[in-house]
Amino acid sequence: MLQLITMILVNFTNGIDVPFFQPIDRASTDDSLSFVTRATTDGADIFEAISAALSITTGAYWAGVTRLPRNAQQITVLAMWEDDHFCDCFHYDLEHTPCEIVTQSQQLCHYVNVQEDFPEDEALIQMGVKEYAGQVYRDFQGNVLGHLFMLNKKPCSNFVHVEQIMQQLVAFLEVEIRMQSSNIA
Repeated sequence: MLQLITMILVNFTNGIDVPFFQPIDRASTDDSLSFVTRATTDGADIFEAISAALSITTGAYWAGVTRLPRNAQQITVLAMWEDDHFCDCFHYDLEHTPCEIVTQSQQLCHYVNVQEDFPEDEALIQMGVKEYAGQVYRDFQGNVLGHLFMLNKKPCSNFVHVEQIMQQLVAFLEVEIRMQSSNIA
């Protein structure tokens, strides 16, 4: 899967060696959607494609997609891109995390002082996370299924750009989930 994403990334950047932790200067919402569409057309997992696209087009060091079981205190990371590779899936407790706020508020949340705002989230402190943004995605009935998130070691310079890309990727994911649900039914 990483080879497929890397191949698409090379084509996406016209062969230019782009550091994964730097946003692609020309990246736009159209670029992120084009990246995901190409990746999934070529057989990539939708969650992995969205994670990689979010990181690569915004310059986030980490980006991922989660699944939130109803009334759960734990969340599952379905896909996570870190710097230049995918991480293994994992579960974590929601309590005292920015993800808890996102899933409760059900809107886009952005924090630039993560370690100060969430001092009990030891994982984010150990990772050196300074910035967090997250937004929920929903099923066709409006139920929250999980969220997209991005983490950075330093705040980004243009959050409006990040916000636009996140909103487009959430909309894309929701449409994909609806299409998959209708194919199953």
